[in-house]
Amino acid sequence: MKPGTYNNVEITPDGKIISAKNYVPSRGKVSYFDLTGTIISITTASDGTDNFVHLNPATTTGDLDMFDNGGADDGHLRYTGRLTKFFQIDASISITPVTSNDVFVFALAINDTVVTTAKVIFSSRTNTDVDTISIHDTKELSEGDTVCIFVANTTGVDDITVKSLMLMVNE
Repeated sequence: MKPGTYNNVEITPDGKIISAKNYVPSRGKVSYFDLTGTIISITTASDGTDNFVHLNPATTTGDLDMFDNGGADDGHLRYTGRLTKFFQIDASISITPVTSNDVFVFALAINDTVVTTAKVIFSSRTNTDVDTISIHDTKELSEGDTVCIFVANTTGVDDITVKSLMLMVNE
């Protein structure tokens, strides 16, 4: 390739990239906050690998570049870029269990399928405390892929109340 600037990328005479001017990395964020919260119904107990349900409070989007809400404000982020890329995915969720002493599994999901390598376990003590869970992973996304959070209860069919949720995806 000849030296020069191509699509805002400068190429040196020996073919090295020396800068990408005006490059904006792909990113997206959905969030939810309510002191009362949204109850997430869990109707079937889980062994930690099955019976996950979507955390779907009424979310708002922000800081979107090559992402949107997937058509609904329900905790999804959809990648709208054309290039398949790796992204850092970070989530923080504040919850209150409806019943004390339950064990929950929270997981990232891509296209509504739980990512087996992106799960965390949370053991509740009381149904009055507000606890925070975080999940972090790096995943490859292609155009149209969605990202969201799922939860399962391994000790029964007790529900949880989501008080806050923040899901961020960054290139």
